Amino acid sequence: MKELNTKRFKRSIAFFIFFSFLLGLQNVQAQDDEIIKQGQGLFMSNCASCHKVTAQKLVGPGLAGVRERWENEENLIKWIQNSQVYLKEENDSYAKKLYAEYNNSVMPAFAISSDEVKSILAYIDNPPPVPGPGGGGGAEVAVAEQAFSWTNPMTIFMILVAAILLAMAIILSRLLGTLGRMAAEKTGDILPEPVPVYKRLLDKRFLALA
Repeated sequence: MKELNTKRFKRSIAFFIFFSFLLGLQNVQAQDDEIIKQGQGLFMSNCASCHKVTAQKLVGPGLAGVRERWENEENLIKWIQNSQVYLKEENDSYAKKLYAEYNNSVMPAFAISSDEVKSILAYIDNPPPVPGPGGGGGAEVAVAEQAFSWTNPMTIFMILVAAILLAMAIILSRLLGTLGRMAAEKTGDILPEPVPVYKRLLDKRFLALA
């Protein structure tokens, strides 16, 4: 009976962790969607006349993968806010090269905050699908591959959250198992030796093939 109660408790904890994880993902996704939506509006009103979110050049360079081309995000934000001030104050070889490449064209300064620039960058990282010629899905696939990037901050965050929750579940499961064995020793109950998860999975697989 005690062993059965322990199993039920473990299942309840596992369900709670899994439900919390899904709820957390939903909240994070909702916040991310709101940031991207804000970034889209700011991009259309400030950037779209000179830049595309793809690699295609317009008046200025295409912005696909723009984060990777800069040394860090802080410099990129300063450049977007006021490129002329940035060129004067920072000895940035990439910024100087970019400025010269486009015939010393002056990008206007924008009265936008760092958070607003980050929302624009989030939109650039997650642009809307672009239909391919004749309704094909080639361009949409390319855009989707671009949106999913191991350097995307949201991707990194989601992986970290999943890893932390998995580690917590494993630690909690082992802790409950230890407590159950300690309780059994005190009451004189005999519990079977714990079987590693991978062995249980292998046993089930072989049983299914038999």
